[in-house]
Amino acid sequence: MSRLTEPRPRTLAIPRLGVRGYITLVALVGLTSLLLPPRWMQPFEVWFPAFVVLTAVSAALEFVAVPLPRGGVLSVATISHVATILLVPAPFAALSIGLAVLVEETVRRVPVAKGTFNVFSFILTASLASLAVGLVGDFWSVADSAAASRPTEHLRLVLLIAVAGGVYNLVNSLLTSAVIGMATGLPFSYLVRVNSRNTGLSELGGTTVGGLFALIWTVEPVWTALLALPAAVISRSLQYIRQLESETRSSIRSLAEIIDHRDPTTFDHSERVAVYAVALAHELELPE
Repeated sequence: MSRLTEPRPRTLAIPRLGVRGYITLVALVGLTSLLLPPRWMQPFEVWFPAFVVLTAVSAALEFVAVPLPRGGVLSVATISHVATILLVPAPFAALSIGLAVLVEETVRRVPVAKGTFNVFSFILTASLASLAVGLVGDFWSVADSAAASRPTEHLRLVLLIAVAGGVYNLVNSLLTSAVIGMATGLPFSYLVRVNSRNTGLSELGGTTVGGLFALIWTVEPVWTALLALPAAVISRSLQYIRQLESETRSSIRSLAEIIDHRDPTTFDHSERVAVYAVALAHELELPE
């Protein structure tokens, strides 16, 4: 799951008003999405415990985040968010996820504009994912039917998890890449490609674990604690990926500095050439 952080500035940035207008639009659409009618409904006592537990779990997981290559962060809260979308009906699933993000943004004292975008983009993402899931079926009823050894219902379970994770990750990625692109001037398609390249498998893993969480919850909620280990593994793998990228970039920069220091007349030459090359590429409107 990705969200907005402090954008990296560039000379070809779209005016600030454009970003604020986009955030306002996302907030309005996110609020409106809460009015979408639920496609399925279980008795209150069935889904409400999941609502309470998953809201708390999501709030905790929001603090486990990894920076993305071109701005924003990726959180392992994808696991609890997908489970919430499957187990909790609309609009309560979106409210649960939005509340969890709001808690994290408030504790971190994130600027109002960024906090507003993050909260309402996740509300909108969860609402659309809940709508898509509802078109396929009721996860609780399908899980009960699958437990009765009906083969077709097993396929519907897989489809429900795939739809929940697919719509969730797609909408979240598009919304976040769009606002980062507006703030930095980087091409939208480039941001989607770069930020997804190294996180695709991790997001797939998060979606799978979230689906397993939901499935286990319908049988015996206590056993969902067993999924803490794979969640931790996914988090650590993401952190190692970003650490490796950062160390590689740092090593290349250090090597260039060592070469420059060998000759005082070409001191910082490599750095200047890189800056000029990037500036020329931008002026020529070349792809990233």
